[in-house]
Amino acid sequence: SRQFWRFFEDLVCNRGKIDDARYRRFLNQMESTYAAISDQTQGRVIIDSSKRPIFALAAARLPNVKLTMIHLVRDSRGCVFSSITRKARTELGENVFMPQMSARGAVRQWIARNLQADILRTQRCQHMLLRYEDLVNRPAFEVNKILRQVGLPAIAADQNGIFHAPVSHGIWGN
Repeated sequence: SRQFWRFFEDLVCNRGKIDDARYRRFLNQMESTYAAISDQTQGRVIIDSSKRPIFALAAARLPNVKLTMIHLVRDSRGCVFSSITRKARTELGENVFMPQMSARGAVRQWIARNLQADILRTQRCQHMLLRYEDLVNRPAFEVNKILRQVGLPAIAADQNGIFHAPVSHGIWGN
């Protein structure tokens, strides 16, 4: 895909110098969004749940951002199954569904995104590799590991094992 090659062009060729006006505009918008979120919430940490590693690379280019990338890796078989399964988007109304893709397309996407994230993780920023299955099996342990990594205090689960963050502002995501 174009985005895959754009990632490698930025990573390998640009080495941090940004001459492309559209990319610079994108970085400016990203920086403005982060600044507005920080101003409005007074939060020390912003969690950007973007799934594409190119967004992490872009965030790493911002001078006022201290990036910690959490590379969440799910077993490829689970990702493929999820991608080929029809899922409703009830928050958007009746008869609205998430896009589906072929198994071949899902595999290509899984390989490309994880390769990009792995290269970025090993070369560009503070990082943490987290397996999805570990997060599901030991949520308290893994969440607190992430909190320590970004300099926040640990949180305890309630008697049902559920975390209740003291303050949270969500825009959209799952």
